[in-house]
Amino acid sequence: MYSTLVNVTTVREHLQDPAWRIVDCRFDLADKTAGISAWRAGHIPGAMHADLDQDLSGPPLTDRGRHPLPAPEKLAEACSRLGISNDMQVVVYGQVNKQLWLVV
Repeated sequence: MYSTLVNVTTVREHLQDPAWRIVDCRFDLADKTAGISAWRAGHIPGAMHADLDQDLSGPPLTDRGRHPLPAPEKLAEACSRLGISNDMQVVVYGQVNKQLWLVV
């Protein structure tokens, strides 16, 4: 298992690997539909879409951040829906200034 950033070649080598799950997390604070729209327009083959507001964040509890971690149960539910299990390698990617980034 990897515990750091991986390169595009490594991801490409594992596109058909059932032990790997790729998750598209593109999001735009100014347009909450931009992430799902971008995923629908094109994504890494086999990638699932996770929405920052709906899947990856809980409601703000203070004025110290707009996207706190979700409750463990909510995150577990989102992971299950995305097909993520404890024995999988997960790669998430997003986009900043038209540059894609990958995180493991």
